[in-house]
Amino acid sequence: MKVIGIMIALLSSSAFASNYINLYFIKSPLKIRWKSPQSLALSTAINSIVPVRNDKYRHPISHVYAEIKCQADSDSPIHLYGGMTTADDNEANKLLFQEKIGLGILYYLQKGRLQREQEIVDSIEYFKGKRRLNRLSVKVSEASCLRVAEFYEGWLEKGYDKLYAGFNAVPRNGEGSGCAEYATSLLDVAGVLDEEFKKAWSFKITPPYDLVGPPMTNNEVDFVGVLTSFGKKWETEETDLTLEAWDPGVMHRWVKKVHRKLRKKKYKGSLPFKILNFNDHKNKGLIVDLSDRPTPTDPIWND
Repeated sequence: MKVIGIMIALLSSSAFASNYINLYFIKSPLKIRWKSPQSLALSTAINSIVPVRNDKYRHPISHVYAEIKCQADSDSPIHLYGGMTTADDNEANKLLFQEKIGLGILYYLQKGRLQREQEIVDSIEYFKGKRRLNRLSVKVSEASCLRVAEFYEGWLEKGYDKLYAGFNAVPRNGEGSGCAEYATSLLDVAGVLDEEFKKAWSFKITPPYDLVGPPMTNNEVDFVGVLTSFGKKWETEETDLTLEAWDPGVMHRWVKKVHRKLRKKKYKGSLPFKILNFNDHKNKGLIVDLSDRPTPTDPIWND
């Protein structure tokens, strides 16, 4: 009995407590296609109208939720949820069809809000067992986890949760963010936004000038014009319009790809991923221990 008591004490101690950043990737009903401006506009439009079982969980451009769990050396464990989204579901339509900003939507600062625990938990529960949900769990050090929790609280206190920004925004500069940029900022603040993540999840695009309206130009660009811009390609040289895009759908497919390679023992990346038993394997999950990474000492905010 004494041995059992010691084991229980050890298992409940901070040495066995864990600190995690969990990211939940929800892909759009159909794939968003980035091959050209026209394919991006068309695939987005199709995802906005294709039949789904519950329109509340449509996510036409895919989505990311983040969960922060800091447990070590804490009498009151920290458990936070967040996901950036628009505050007004009709704002984008007004910008595209009334104000005619075209691909300016990729840069536009809209009204935002941070989704919180109950809304996110309900969504994850809805997607259980559905192929549209995948997960990545990143184990971090206690100090890094607490730093991320500080970022989370600052995001709300500074009002940045009210800013749903385009791809050109830098969240830590106080410019707001989209859902993917918010989630990756948590990894960045923790010092675990590894190059493997960056390479797999992000890519650069330079939209043609004549398809971009406000806030970047004074062009009036009808969305139908973007939909029918056959033959138009992304510019091959970087300009002031060049963006670094982060796509939750790409992140979702990456989890599936790494998961498959791990099962076949063919993964050759640099990170020590393991398969995560997530919803009895009905959803693909990965877990990686990066708790040995040093906690960054630079300021959390550059605002």
